[in-house]
Amino acid sequence: LELGVNNPFWHRQIVRFLRKAPSIKQVILVGSLVEWTKKTVPIDRQITHVSSWKEAVETLGEVVKNQKHETLVLVKGSLGM
Repeated sequence: LELGVNNPFWHRQIVRFLRKAPSIKQVILVGSLVEWTKKTVPIDRQITHVSSWKEAVETLGEVVKNQKHETLVLVKGSLGM
């Protein structure tokens, strides 16, 4: 939310990062400003799109609980969320 007119650029950077990090298998996107990101995430990643950070926390809890190995969580967030 704080990115303003630079929002599309920085959300594209997330996708570029994901392309360089094939070990990241699952992505949880939050809010309405991630539509472009959602459409361009590499097809081999599992995408979950939720509307609020509270839903993201619930989803993340389920993901971590169901993992059989160690899980690393990376968070990119907005102070406005």
